[in-house]
Amino acid sequence: MMKKYPFNKSPQFLFNRASKKGIGLVEMIVGLSVFVLIVLSFIISLNYFIKNSILGTKTVQSYFLAEEGIEAIKSMRNNSWTTNINQLISGQEYYFYFNESKWESTTTPSKIDNFFTRKFSLENIYRDTNGDISLAGVFDPGSKKVNVSISYSLKENIVTKNLSMIITNIFGN
Repeated sequence: MMKKYPFNKSPQFLFNRASKKGIGLVEMIVGLSVFVLIVLSFIISLNYFIKNSILGTKTVQSYFLAEEGIEAIKSMRNNSWTTNINQLISGQEYYFYFNESKWESTTTPSKIDNFFTRKFSLENIYRDTNGDISLAGVFDPGSKKVNVSISYSLKENIVTKNLSMIITNIFGN
């Protein structure tokens, strides 16, 4: 004859006290593993965001420095085209130097914040018969193309940002 068990009690051979202790240990290991995975993924994500934030900051700084270089060239032009712009050799690299209250050009390299190198070069402008800028034609002594370059080292790579514009001798000085 088969023994009947009430619904609220289970047979001892299926779930006894010894087998319940092992299940608690397995639950604890699984829970700890899930917790470690969550913490590890949070740390990896945080590291990724901080690294990209620093890279973004350097990129923004480099563009601001390039824009400042363009403004420095304009200031040099405003002070004296003949002295500050016209005497510079086309194609040669120059660096900026702030002398008391005005910008000047120099051939001596210098670093900004011991990280960025900012340099510039000038190119001659030629105009066609319509007065438009062209690769060949008549030399325009009152216009120059300015190329400002910012470079910095990032790990093993050198990153360079460039900004160009055309300036003219608008003050005739």
